[in-house]
Amino acid sequence: MTDQQLVTAVQARNTEAFAMLYDRYSGALYGIIHRILQNEEIAEEALSTGFLKVWDRINEYQPGRYPVFSWLLKIIRAVALEKRKVIQPDDLVIERGCNGETDDEAFILVWCRGCSKTETAGLLGITEEEVGLRIRKTLKELQLSKA
Repeated sequence: MTDQQLVTAVQARNTEAFAMLYDRYSGALYGIIHRILQNEEIAEEALSTGFLKVWDRINEYQPGRYPVFSWLLKIIRAVALEKRKVIQPDDLVIERGCNGETDDEAFILVWCRGCSKTETAGLLGITEEEVGLRIRKTLKELQLSKA
């Protein structure tokens, strides 16, 4: 099946075609976003989120404008760059968080004490996903209050 045939089938909401599109391009896209994010777990999350956006926006694809891979890369790279903003806050934000400007235990365990998300989830009795959500929320709060 050609790329255009796959896209046409996905536009018709064919989930098998979407799985084929994912299988065809996910490896190459993952390699690119992993280099951007330098974190396996977050790169996998970005890839999943990106492909959900592809599913939602598949009718926006214009065959003559971009090759399929380029269009996919544009969407998924944007997701990865947005995630990088959250996972790579500036040192001042981290320092402020570790010096008492937050009481979020997940943030403190991961950023100040060096625990992994898995360790933090176990210590706090929450899921790794919840750890990530709490950290992102705290980072955003710290970044917004830095002015």
